[in-house]
Formats: sequence, structure tokens, C-alpha cells
Amino acid sequence: MKQLTASFIGLLVLQTLSSSSFAGGPSRIEGTDGNTPVIFENPSVTLHVENGDLGPIMNAAAIPLLEEALALWNDIGTSTISLSLDHALLDLDVDETNVEDYLPSLNYTDLHDDDGLNPVIFDNDGKIVEQYFGLAQSNTVLGFTHTIIDVTQARFIEGFIVLNGNTIHDDLEFKLTFAHEAAHFFGLDHTQVNINNEESFAELPFFCFTTRSENYPLMYPVACRNSETLHPDDISAASALYPSATFNDNYGILEGHFMDEAGAAITGANIWVENTTTGDTYSSVSDYLKQGNGFYRLYI
Repeated sequence: MKQLTASFIGLLVLQTLSSSSFAGGPSRIEGTDGNTPVIFENPSVTLHVENGDLGPIMNAAAIPLLEEALALWNDIGTSTISLSLDHALLDLDVDETNVEDYLPSLNYTDLHDDDGLNPVIFDNDGKIVEQYFGLAQSNTVLGFTHTIIDVTQARFIEGFIVLNGNTIHDDLEFKLTFAHEAAHFFGLDHTQVNINNEESFAELPFFCFTTRSENYPLMYPVACRNSETLHPDDISAASALYPSATFNDNYGILEGHFMDEAGAAITGANIWVENTTTGDTYSSVSDYLKQGNGFYRLYI
């Protein structure tokens, strides 16, 4: 059985999030048992870049920036994920007039799940974002990702990434947004670690001001990190989903079941651990495997 993921996964600024997910680790749990993280069966995946421009960033300048962003994930020694770019197969400018030839149609009648493409779309002026999210949303959405899943096998089939030229204005923002969306593409969810859960766009404490920028994971649901690096939690999550042969030599496991005093499972709780010497933090979510028992596992 094939189906579209339940929601677009977006990285937004100055507005509520497009996904209700504030989890950590895998973004989707499926399979015949209903408890299997969804991954690409082959961790070497090609993304196909269109030939249009992205706002002020010309296509020729964008390609090396995309490569640098992917290197953040590809260079993790404890993970097998390997993302590459093809900028010849999708040799045209994708805009609001032809986007449904490559992305799922707005009424979901055509998923384009068998066209052999994983498009990276440069929404030059935000009009594609507005087609999928509504008017004025192009003022806040940096990018969004969608994947098609074989639910029974718990495997990704194809997907796409859209970057919004109406909100992305410089090279660093471009690279961090693409790296964030690329991780959603291969199966990572948002993560919070030990960030103040009361952060808000409207009331104190404001988003991105609870701690230093480098303490926010790249996979935080709001664009707070401004360094071209991965947080230890990002590295741990990618490695757990696509472990290399050296993964178990480099990580230990802290796991258990989060329960209340009466022994009932507490589900959906953000659980994190901190190395008090280095300050590194790692997170998980209770019952992230959807077993109803409050199970959590941290790779540290």
C-alpha cells in the first residue's frame, strides 16, 4: 500500500508551524507491525535539481551551495546516508504553472510516485508555496518537504523539497534551510532537546532566545541555528536511522519506559539527556515507536 505522508513538513519563521510534530528521531512509523521507522531502503539517494533561480540566488550559484549543505549529512561517519544531486535530468524552470507535473497534484489524484524523480524545486517568488499553503504563506515559509511511503514495507519511495525564494535571502539561510529539509526528506523529524518548551512567537520567552544559537539543533522546528554545522542530536538521530558499521562502537544506549506513579505510560513527552562536561544534549520522545508503552531510546 502506498500513501502520501500525513502532512507537509515545513521549516517556518514568524508563524505557527506547518507540522504539529515536535518530536525527535524518525518522522514516520509504519510497517506491518505499525512500529517500524520509515527509511529509504538504499541510503544512497539522488535529488534532482531544477534549472530555475531562487530569489536573489542564481541557479549556477545555488548548485555548490546545495552540495555543501548535503555534505553536513553525508560526512557523518556513523551514518550511511548519502545524498547526491543531479542537475541535468530536470532541465527546466519549475514554477506555479507546471509544478503539478512534478509534485503531487493539489487534489492528490496524481502522486508522481513512479517518475524516478526526487525534485528540488526553487520557488522563485513564493507562488508555489501559496498554491499548497494559501495566500500570504510565502512570507513565512522557508521550505517544505513531502515523501511518498510504502506503508507496509515502511520504506520511502520518492519525495521532493521546495525552497522559497520569497523568504530565503542569503547563502547561509539557503544552506541551512536545504539541509533541514533534506533531513525531513530522508526521515528525520523535528527535535527540541532541552530548549524551553514555553518558547513562543507571541509571548516571552521568544523563539530562538532561550539559549545560544549553537545549542539549537538544525532539526529544531524553527530556524534558530545559524552555524553551518550539525548539533550532536542531529548527528545521533541520523546515525540511529541509517547506522554505519561503526555506529555501535561510537554510541551507547539509554532506554526505558516513561511512566507515571500509577504505572501508566506517558506518551509524547520530550526526553533529553545532557553531558554535563561538554554540554552536548540528545533527545527522544516517549512512545515514539507507537507501542503504547512509553518506550524511549537515546543514543549518546
